[in-house]
Amino acid sequence: MSVAGITSINSTQLANVQHNLQKVQNEFKQLGQDLQTGNLTQAQTDFVTLSQSLASPPNFVGPTAVQQGAGTTAGTSSANAPSKVGSHASHHRVHLRQALNQLGQALQAGNLSAAQKAFASMSQIWQQFTSSSASSAGAMQATSVNVSA
Repeated sequence: MSVAGITSINSTQLANVQHNLQKVQNEFKQLGQDLQTGNLTQAQTDFVTLSQSLASPPNFVGPTAVQQGAGTTAGTSSANAPSKVGSHASHHRVHLRQALNQLGQALQAGNLSAAQKAFASMSQIWQQFTSSSASSAGAMQATSVNVSA
């Protein structure tokens, strides 16, 4: 007896992840532009939006809620998130969460210079994370499972 199958996320789930990733990338870009131009007030607003998007499924920052400046929780549980994407992605997720917290602290303090530095660090981590996640998602989508008895 032989059972063959494909372990993967379905096309709807993949489309949702891709849509959410694009949304986060656009928000990330907007935050960077506002920090670059010195618009601290708008950057603070952008940060709240980005934090909420990062914590929404597929929960780019992991299961721990992201704490925003004034104690607002901008996170949710990862119950609806796809299972572990890969060890590299998990590693980057931890660093992304830390960088996001540093950025939030700098923005809350009104420290534009520190916020710009934290954003630069977060940008590097985000690039590594998205690169790692894309590779892992592609591998998950095409992983065959064959069981013979």
